[in-house]
Amino acid sequence: MFSLEQLAKIKNAKEDSAILDFFNVLDNAIGKEDMKIERRTLDFSELREDKIEDFENIAAIRENFPQRVGDYLKVPKVV
Repeated sequence: MFSLEQLAKIKNAKEDSAILDFFNVLDNAIGKEDMKIERRTLDFSELREDKIEDFENIAAIRENFPQRVGDYLKVPKVV
């Protein structure tokens, strides 16, 4: 992680006192000794096994799906 001073040295970066004041408020509100770093790991042995299952009522899904293009179901774009 970069310090604010290191980030401020980035080419064409300008120092903004409002940003510095904000980080100073955070530093004073949350003492460094109060900060806890939490790391979560995933135990892959707890995952279920992937398996293919046949679904009998495909026509019902197609009938109730709001948008279709041919045989495909159209979903909103996720960015």
